[in-house]
Amino acid sequence: SQPDGDDQTSDNSELLYVSATFGGTTRNFYRFQMQDGSTDYFDENGSSAQQFLLRNPLPNGRFTSGFGARKHPILGYVRMHTGTDWAAPIGTPIIAAGN
Repeated sequence: SQPDGDDQTSDNSELLYVSATFGGTTRNFYRFQMQDGSTDYFDENGSSAQQFLLRNPLPNGRFTSGFGARKHPILGYVRMHTGTDWAAPIGTPIIAAGN
């Protein structure tokens, strides 16, 4: 972590500003805290950064299973699957999709 204004380090710092390029277009996003305490990032026009978050954590991977009821691939019973599954070779780097 970096020192704050008082030259004290902190492990719980928050990202306040992001400048990112998507498809050749640079966008600037600023952190905003809502009245309920939740935070999000918005551009100068008030558009949320959520739409620009990475949707594929494995650019060369293969999507194998999404949300919803499914048959467990090993145990064989049906239950709710609350995540997404991707297939890729062992050792493939995974990119954070965003939070």
